[in-house]
Parts: sequence; C-alpha cells; structure tokens
Amino acid sequence: MIAIQTNDTTGTSYRPPSFQNRNAVGSINQISADRTLLTAAPNSSTYVQASSAKSSLRNLSLNTKNINDAMGLVQTVDSSASEIEGKLYDMQAIAMKATQCACQQIKNAQESIKDIANNFSWNERNFMIGGGENDETTTTLNYNLSTTSADTLRMSFKSFNPKSAVDTGGRTEPKTPNLPDLNSSTGTDTHAYGNAALYSNLNAKNHLHVHSKAARDNAIIQINRAIDGVKSERSRLATYLEELNLLAEKSQKKSFNQNIVINEMGNTEQAQRIAEISKSGMAENMPLAILAQANKVAPQILGLMQ
Repeated sequence: MIAIQTNDTTGTSYRPPSFQNRNAVGSINQISADRTLLTAAPNSSTYVQASSAKSSLRNLSLNTKNINDAMGLVQTVDSSASEIEGKLYDMQAIAMKATQCACQQIKNAQESIKDIANNFSWNERNFMIGGGENDETTTTLNYNLSTTSADTLRMSFKSFNPKSAVDTGGRTEPKTPNLPDLNSSTGTDTHAYGNAALYSNLNAKNHLHVHSKAARDNAIIQINRAIDGVKSERSRLATYLEELNLLAEKSQKKSFNQNIVINEMGNTEQAQRIAEISKSGMAENMPLAILAQANKVAPQILGLMQ
C-alpha cells in the first residue's frame, strides 16, 4: 500500500501569489450613476419600463397638485360663504329690533355681502358670482377636474351676489313675502340664497327694509331663507371636499405603488450592471480570477485527498 504524504499545513497556509500593480476585480469599472451600460435586451426592457413608470409618477404628482388646488378653491369659497353667513345673522338681529332707523344698517350689510362676492378672486377668476350676470338671470360657473385615472369631478359654483336673488316685480312692503325670479333656462338653483328675494327689484334702493311691520316681516322671512340657502350651499361645498379627499387618497396610493415599482426596477438594473462589470473584470483579469477560485477550493480538495 502506497501512502501519499501530505502536509496538513499546506491548505491552511496557502496564499495566492502577490501581483503588483494589479487592481481588484470590482474596481476595474466604476459604476456611474449617470452612465447606462449598453447591454442586451433585458436591460433595455428594464430601462423602458422604468422610464414609463417615472413618467406615470410625474403625471400622478401633477394630478395631486391639481387636486390640492381644487381643494384650496373650495375651501376659500366656503370661507367667504361663512363670512356672508355671519353678515346675514347680523341683518337678522337688526331686523328683529324693529326700529325704523335700521334701514340704512340693513342696506350697508347687503352692500358688504355684495362686495365680498364681487371682490373674490382665485387665480384671477371669481367663483362667487356664478356666470357673472349679477341679476335674476345668473348662471353657475362650472369647474371640471380630470385626473390621470380618468376620473372627472364636475363642480358648479353659484352666485353669492345678493342682486342674483331678486323679485323683479316685488314690493318693499308686500302683503305676502316676495319670491325670487329664478333662471329657469339653466335650472332654478343658480344662486346661493335658496328661495330668498333680497331685493324687490333691480334698483339698489329696493333692498330689504324694516321701516314698517310689513317690510320688517318680509325682511325677516327673506333673511331666514337666505341663511338656510347659504348653509345648504356650504354643505354642498363640503361634499365636494369629501370627493376631492377620496381622489387625493387614490392618487397617493397610486403614487406609492409607482415608487415601489421604480425602486424594484432600479434594484434589478443595478444588479444587472454589477453582473456586467464583474463579467468584464473577470474577462480582463482571467489569471487572477482563476487563482482566486483555486484559493477558494484548495482546502476542499486537500481534505478529499486525505
């Protein structure tokens, strides 16, 4: 029996020869964040998909901005509507006092309401005067919000100008309360004051009066109608905010999913680029790669030989 003499210390002390002026395999080609490797179809496909995903993410970001703008618009209109509602409560308190000298106070309050509506501006547009007719023919101002998911929210904004709530044939001291002339051509609900007639005709002097019992009774009824109308309109605006919030949540969810897709594609692309760099480095430094592999398996071979 022939015994093969081995040196047990050979495997553990074995080291590859030292090569001067050699770089490690991983440093042959540096990964550049702004350089894309020209590789085969799989990488190209990944780049196309990533580019498409990033484009979609940009669209979602723009969509989110549009939703936020719409929410800001509705909130601003509602804030001004709240101020008008407060003015109406002031008018109600004045009318309840039943003093003849209060007519000018009622007029001043109505004029201040008109100023709030007429001076409103959002991105250089007034969304508080409807179509801008400022009389009984007023129409609504429509605003459409389209999202990247093909969802469309159509919003309409009514007129808060009190001159849009007028009874053109009314009286300052009616026997029965005045009823507004409504725009039946585009629907009867085009101003924010419900069934209130805040003017008995288009003359600015024919605002609500309280100098007699008939005028005061009519004024109180009209003011209460106007308060109810503004509350109803603010409730409708709140519904728009709820719908916009749902669209915002939907958009944020899609944006989050797109970010995940882009990150996954980025990880795949990075792995492919590292593999290409490793292959290139091994090809250019074949002797070093072979020695490195031999160093890895040498202890296993020697173990088998024993």
